[in-house]
Amino acid sequence: MLGPNAAALVETGSGGAMDASGELIVMSGGFDDAGDYDVASGANEAFLRNMESDGLDVELVTLRPADDVFESGGGTGLRPALSADGRHVAFNASRVVGEIEQVYLRDLDEQETLLVSRDPTTTDQGAEANSSYPSISNDGSRIVFESNADLIDGGEHDELPEPQIGTATQIYLYDTGDDQLVRVSVAEGSQGAPADDASVYAEISGNGEYVVFESDASDLLSDVDGEDTSIFLYDIADGSLEVVSVDEDGNQLDGNLRKPTIDHDGDRVVFAGPEGLYFWERGSGSSVVKPDGEALAQGLVERVADPAISGDGRFVAYTHERGSAANDFVYRLNLDTQSEPLRVSIAADGTDTDSNAQHPVISEDGSVVAFDSDATNLIGGDHDHGSQVDVYRAVID
Repeated sequence: MLGPNAAALVETGSGGAMDASGELIVMSGGFDDAGDYDVASGANEAFLRNMESDGLDVELVTLRPADDVFESGGGTGLRPALSADGRHVAFNASRVVGEIEQVYLRDLDEQETLLVSRDPTTTDQGAEANSSYPSISNDGSRIVFESNADLIDGGEHDELPEPQIGTATQIYLYDTGDDQLVRVSVAEGSQGAPADDASVYAEISGNGEYVVFESDASDLLSDVDGEDTSIFLYDIADGSLEVVSVDEDGNQLDGNLRKPTIDHDGDRVVFAGPEGLYFWERGSGSSVVKPDGEALAQGLVERVADPAISGDGRFVAYTHERGSAANDFVYRLNLDTQSEPLRVSIAADGTDTDSNAQHPVISEDGSVVAFDSDATNLIGGDHDHGSQVDVYRAVID
């Protein structure tokens, strides 16, 4: 189960940090030995690990377009997303500490890096505000990400009026085939104007045809008021948008809904909310996932976070946050049977782990789950890293 000694796996879903087979895993963090690359002390870069290799076989992927290592130790190489074919990695990085975060695409076969967060029609210099959280299609041809920059019209998105906080982050879609960038979070009835509030945590379906994201905007659709955070599905082919956080009668679900994840075909979406996991399937509304008849969330203290659905749509991995008095666990749930979830983060001797496990990602068929943890008892042998966060990989029979 042990992965490389790296910090902070990524907050993505749909196998975002592993290939379809689960043999290749991309993660962010620092290594004492990064192969042929000299990574500065304290740097936070992204690495690709080949689990079929007998040794600690890693490849540094956060390289600039000129094939130089990014120099920043803060915010560099976070949230990498790996295409299902294992060839492309999308990541956000800054050149030096304090600079603007940009989204890049690394072709591991060609050993080339492309700047994604830019307006292809006006500049190659990158966005004027932070861009992050990329998600990538199975073949690496399409990337979605969020940005505080106005990449269509230039400049930055305006600050929101009180009492709202921050900037109106928007969702963008980049297509490598035609080098085109479009804004996904567009106000209904406008000619491409950005939505009136933040849209974040976008994920693209494996086939590259659909995008899901969460939003507080009130003008994406006329029947969504923006009082709670809602989940939206964008059809790339026709540019249409629909809200999926509704029940079978089309009524909006109560409470703030978060972190959507979508399967390969765009037919199934899972997201987190007040009662745990919510499950949407094309042709029907969303409903609360209730294994053995019970919702996964237990009041205000315990919550469900970071869902990641398998490409085939059968399984979802998630974090069960149990509050400050207990450690967080990672589980895998069968969406078809909705039977008792399987705990993936369990100590080598079958007892509870001695620290948190979080941020799961899952393979195409759901048989492999990876996550990060600073627990010291997940595996046996000489392993007691304590405060160091490591990446673990579980293969499930």
